[in-house]
Parts: sequence; structure tokens; C-alpha cells
Amino acid sequence: MIPDLRTLVLFIDTVEAGSITRAAKASNMVVSAASRRLALLEESVGTPLLIRGARGVAATPAGEAMLFHARSLLRQVGQMNLDLQDHARGMRGIVRIYAVASALSRQLPTDLRRYSELYPEVGVQLEEKHSFEAVAAVQLGLADVAVTFSTASEDDGLTYLPYKTSQLVAIVDLSHGAAHDACSLSDLLDYDLIGLESNTALMALLEREARSLEKTVRLRTQVKSFYVLARLVEARLGVGFMPLDAATSFAKDMQIRIIHLTDSWAIRQLHLCVQTVPLLPAHTANLVEVLGSYREQPSGV
Repeated sequence: MIPDLRTLVLFIDTVEAGSITRAAKASNMVVSAASRRLALLEESVGTPLLIRGARGVAATPAGEAMLFHARSLLRQVGQMNLDLQDHARGMRGIVRIYAVASALSRQLPTDLRRYSELYPEVGVQLEEKHSFEAVAAVQLGLADVAVTFSTASEDDGLTYLPYKTSQLVAIVDLSHGAAHDACSLSDLLDYDLIGLESNTALMALLEREARSLEKTVRLRTQVKSFYVLARLVEARLGVGFMPLDAATSFAKDMQIRIIHLTDSWAIRQLHLCVQTVPLLPAHTANLVEVLGSYREQPSGV
């Protein structure tokens, strides 16, 4: 039995609120009706989904699995509604793109504008995601294209096409002891670093290269955006790393210095990640073709 959407919403609200009473109120139900609906859901799947106690409710391991899939299903239903609304407005398709922050700081926005000029009847939805999130979204059908630093693995069943290269640089405040035109990562690992979140491709790269040098990344703090990172570097809190395009933009308004890294791995390859190319919808195939036509543009990044 496939549960109806109202029951799934009720289940999600119950787990998030830790209370059937509060979830029932949010769904405009009486508590007895909500409890009955949840009991029928558990009966239909053949296993308890909720632990009921005097202080509220919590999800069982099976309930956690249900919660994950329920959220995913509701996101897909919401996306379906948005897509259909776009069709009602005369759109002939939607292409969904998940891209890493480094791609958004580069040429991708301009390339997407060119795509929209060539195919004005196709809507473009763009979200910033970590590399692993973007690739997973393509696998699950939540995104059509991922712009990522990830590379092909034997079992993911996806196609990876080269897009652009991205040059990684370091930034420091103007009075920093490492304020030179160029140096290696090894020279910078003796200083405190300002990093991005741990699950980003950039942090994984820095930590991997530090291990190869038998050194440790001395993280002083971690932030979510290149802009905040640059502000903390300007405030003399540590060394930061980011794409050259982003660093060049911030250096126009901030008191920071760009340091070019001499390490060969500092030049990174961005890829377009899609499902099997011959089976792509026309609007996705056209996007890949447009983005691919700009991948060889020299930009020093």
C-alpha cells in the first residue's frame, strides 16, 4: 500500500515536532484522527514507525527510513507541481542544475544565460550544492545536471564530461607573514586556516594533500561561504583557500592578498555529470551541448 500524501505530511510533522498533538494541529486534524491515520500507516508497512512515550514520540529505525523517503517523495511532488505550472505558462521544459560554489563563481552563470537565450522556452532551475549532493541528486533524478569536481566511479552509472578548470589560490591579509606572490600548500600549513564546511570537495582536497605531506590542517574556524571566509581572512584570523575568480572579485573591495599555489593539484577539473547521454531529454542534451561548447575557453582559472 502506498500512503497518501496527507498521511506522509502528518508523519513528517509528527517526527519533527515530537508530538502527535502538535502535528495534528498543523494538519487541521483532531488528535484521534491523526493517531488513527498513523496507526494505519504502521499497519500498512508492517512495522512500528514511532516510539510513543509520555514525553512525546520519536521515530524508530524503520521510521527514520520512512522519514527519508517521505521527504524525498514530497520534494519530487513539489517539483512536479512547479514543472507543470511552468508548462501552463508556456514553458516546454525545465532543466535542473546542481552546482558547486566554485562553478557559480566562474563562468557558469554566463553560460546559462547563453543557454536561456538559445532556448527561451526552457526554464532553468539552479541550486548550489556540495559535490556529493549534486551527484546523488542526478542519480536520484532530482537534478538533470551536476557541475562538480567529482569524477566517475565504476558503480554510479553516470556520465562525466569535462567542463572547465578551476585554479585554487590562497588568500591572506596584507600584513600576513605568508603574503607572497606564490608558495606551496606546505608553506601555509604552519598557519591557522579558515575553512569551508567539512563535507566540501575543497576541504577534502586540502586535508588529503596535507596528509600526503604528513602535516595537519590547523582549522581555526569553518564557514559556509567564500564571502564570509574572505572577511575572516581580512580580519587577520587565518589563511583561506578559494577559486581565483572569487578571490579576484573579493580583493577589489577587501584588504587581502592572493597567493598562487605552486602545487600541480591546485588546477582542478570541473565536470558535467549527467545520466547516460543517449537517453537524455532534449532540453538536458541541449544544455550539455551549450556548456560543452564553452569548456575550452582560456581564462587562467
